[in-house]
Amino acid sequence: MGLNDTSIVLIPKKPKPEMLSDMRPIALCNVLYKIVAKMLANRMKLVMGSVVSEFQSAFVPSRAITDNILISSEIMHFLKRKRQGKFGVATLKIDMSKAYDRIEWEFLEAMMLRLGFNAKWVKLIMLCVSTVRYHVSHDEKEIGPIIPGRGLRQGDLLSTYLFILCAEGLNALIRKHELARLIHGVKVAQGALVVSHLFFADDCFMFFKANQSEARLIKHILATYGQWSGQLVNFNKSSISFSLNVNEDVKGLICDTLELNATTNHGTYLRLPSLVGRNKKEVFRSIYDRVWQKLRSWSIRMLSRPGKEILLKTVAQAIPNYAMQVYLLPLDLSRELETMMNSV
Repeated sequence: MGLNDTSIVLIPKKPKPEMLSDMRPIALCNVLYKIVAKMLANRMKLVMGSVVSEFQSAFVPSRAITDNILISSEIMHFLKRKRQGKFGVATLKIDMSKAYDRIEWEFLEAMMLRLGFNAKWVKLIMLCVSTVRYHVSHDEKEIGPIIPGRGLRQGDLLSTYLFILCAEGLNALIRKHELARLIHGVKVAQGALVVSHLFFADDCFMFFKANQSEARLIKHILATYGQWSGQLVNFNKSSISFSLNVNEDVKGLICDTLELNATTNHGTYLRLPSLVGRNKKEVFRSIYDRVWQKLRSWSIRMLSRPGKEILLKTVAQAIPNYAMQVYLLPLDLSRELETMMNSV
């Protein structure tokens, strides 16, 4: 095998897979290539903070995932209570279909050069991206080689940084129209910053004035970015919500323009609820269910008590700890989690 050859192993998502979509592909890169990619990724990480805009917080030093969660939570809380005002606000949550797999290599190269990377460095990165060959391993058989013409490997250490650089293209389009006062973001209080979008890798939130003209412009921006980068918005998983001062007729026009259905709750954002109401115990019930599933699977495997203790500290406790970095969990839920972990 060559240095950049990659084996793809298909892992079933359910006990009896029937379609290819029921399999999860896992890319296994060559060990020597991983060493090279790690060296390049460590060098690239040093300059990401100065290259990537403040609207992205994924994999950038000194920026945390909780930043996006806190900002989005404050905005959603503000929109929930916004009953007055001449103009309403729309919130668009975007889901990109096969985000990593659709990145066009020409767009990636152009973005890196536009962001100021040295031509020799860009050539080296593109050599890592474009020389990949895939071999699919399944049922002790190997199919291939498959030579791709676009896309980034999710098992590649460079892919996360390269995807963020590509997302700067969408950020630049939004900022261009925002500076031209064609798009207006949301401002939760006097003196607060205006926020028009939040990116964390392929998790995207966009905020704009609730009218048909800005909705058309948002759709045009997404179409332009998709044409350049190869990205495709999955409208079946995307959603839109509005502040309470937006009337139903305006909502209908915007939803028809973006080809989306309105919702009052976007579900989860970065594995946490995007909107927290008064019934916090019900909102955070998913945390209890996730911990319960972990503990149940350990009991089935008949682990020893030391093994369960290690898994409790490293896996089970990490689930509520992640949520507690942002939210204060209800006392009843905390007691239930503690009781459940003590019973293992």
